[in-house]
Amino acid sequence: MFRDWRRRRRIGKIKPGGGRALKPFRWWQLFSRHLFYLDLAARPGAPDPAAATTVAAPPSNSDPHLDAGGVQRYAVHVNWWSWDDDGNTVAELYRDGRQLSTAPVPAIFPVPGGTIEVALSELGLKRMHHVTDDGASQTLTPDPRSGEGLRARFGQHYPRASTWIGHLAVLVLIAAAAVELPQLLELITSWEVVEERMGTFESPITLPAWANITIVAVSILAGMERALTLRHHWLIDGGAIIDALDP
Repeated sequence: MFRDWRRRRRIGKIKPGGGRALKPFRWWQLFSRHLFYLDLAARPGAPDPAAATTVAAPPSNSDPHLDAGGVQRYAVHVNWWSWDDDGNTVAELYRDGRQLSTAPVPAIFPVPGGTIEVALSELGLKRMHHVTDDGASQTLTPDPRSGEGLRARFGQHYPRASTWIGHLAVLVLIAAAAVELPQLLELITSWEVVEERMGTFESPITLPAWANITIVAVSILAGMERALTLRHHWLIDGGAIIDALDP
């Protein structure tokens, strides 16, 4: 019931797009933009679930990603520097190169035969999936020039190295949590207001500041690796409480 309510609420936040053209991805936008594509067969005569959120726009033949074979190309664009009035990052849905609608992230965009779900983590994307009406889910195709696209190409060319890097990222995050959480707990319980109610905790691990900074930096890199491959687990990557409370 809660999931259905949250889904309806997110769909209700969709706003009509202005019909502007999708800008191509540039190399200097590697860490500020996310761009993914989804090709869906056109359904002549079928109602468009996104029609109510669409602003009419002239057709465009300038988009190099268009397919003239009866296929509509949807694109989802997320710019870390694009916010709504409430300070939320905005996701944009394009169809055949024209802006169809926008919504704050996390977002759900209805498309023919299902929805596109978009969600961010602290370090990048954690969800960019097409979910069909029967529940099947698949990741959208990243733009080949984006960070996710470059990472996917590396995985295709060097699958074994890619797998090891993914495993290493998980191990780094688990090890970092095992080392840093006890120290953090010791710090929190040293606060007078906490100490009076809960007592103190002495961490079995105490590292110098430079070592803790290094661990945090490596953990950020590991988190970015997982974000580039759209891998996310609440226990490894965190954010479970935020996810549960985010409408």
